[in-house]
Amino acid sequence: MAGGIAGNLVMGVARLAAMYDADRTNAEKCKEIKRIANRAWKDLQAWKGNKNNNSSVRDALDDLEESIRRALRLVRACQTRDLNFLEQVLRLYRAEDITKELQQVQEDMSLKLAAATFAIINNHGMAPNANPAGHRPPQLQQEVLMLACTCHI
Repeated sequence: MAGGIAGNLVMGVARLAAMYDADRTNAEKCKEIKRIANRAWKDLQAWKGNKNNNSSVRDALDDLEESIRRALRLVRACQTRDLNFLEQVLRLYRAEDITKELQQVQEDMSLKLAAATFAIINNHGMAPNANPAGHRPPQLQQEVLMLACTCHI
């Protein structure tokens, strides 16, 4: 019987260590997602102010906005520091679920960034065959490149 109790105790400690590691990894992932989401938010606001956006661009930007808001809500929940003992235990217990949520929100934001980038390129005459001379307005080209850079999550 003692071997069973000791074995259960060792497994419990190992499980707790895995939950703690997942929680630490989640904290790092939250920092990364926050940095990317904040950068994408700035680009999003700049593009939403462009009066030349067609409905495809507006829809893609609206989708991106919702994805960024969801990411930032999750980051805020992940980075809460003033937790009592029970809340800390529950956070450790949910660490693996939070890892999955972070992965999902990161993938969603990446897909929405890519869709918005494509819509912007297509709308603003920057598709490969849109300008036979191959020239793009310098400021527009720079803005699209800035938005595209945020896609590398």
